[in-house]
Amino acid sequence: MINNIIHTRRVIPVLLVSVLSLCLRPAAQAFTQSGTAQNPAWSGFTITKYVWGQRQDGHNYCGPASGQTMLSHDLGDKTPSQKSLASAMGWDSDSGVTVWGLRNGVNKYTPKRKYQSYVGINLTNAPEWLYQNTKNRIGAKGETASILVEANIFGLSTSKGGHWITITGYSPNYNTHHTWQVWDNREQYGNYHHLRVSDWSNYFQWGVAWAVLPTD
Repeated sequence: MINNIIHTRRVIPVLLVSVLSLCLRPAAQAFTQSGTAQNPAWSGFTITKYVWGQRQDGHNYCGPASGQTMLSHDLGDKTPSQKSLASAMGWDSDSGVTVWGLRNGVNKYTPKRKYQSYVGINLTNAPEWLYQNTKNRIGAKGETASILVEANIFGLSTSKGGHWITITGYSPNYNTHHTWQVWDNREQYGNYHHLRVSDWSNYFQWGVAWAVLPTD
């Protein structure tokens, strides 16, 4: 249980769902719709292969786009549309989707694994804990995770509103730091970026660590 792993006086209980099962990998060419990009094999990084980064279909669709990206490894060209995921996630035109909505949406469609939501208040150790979690899952287990950040990350916006991005790879020593490969799904600027793990806390939405990741 995560609450036994993270020691802090202020952690909202983690919501766990079902159990993790192994998956079969789809064909590399399965999901090649417009506005998508397969994650690149960067030197020194371990990645989950056959992940297709999805760009948002519209304003405030970062949650559905992140869900599509997370599901693309398992479902390939059977990955549901962002409109279908938005409905399953309880999407709202003003606020997008919550961490629980994103979790529920991907769990509705994934037959191979299940995801949990994680919320931590002012956790200084949350980035490193999540790095260790993703390190154990990315690559061999074919898994991804999504985190909520402020939209001004990567210098692509002046807004500090919430924005979902997806972790697709990691490096233990990129420029001497633990670093993630992440997919940013913006309509015009969708691309893969380096995100130093320790820098995630600089972009916590409302000072809170929000994430959706596979269950144990």
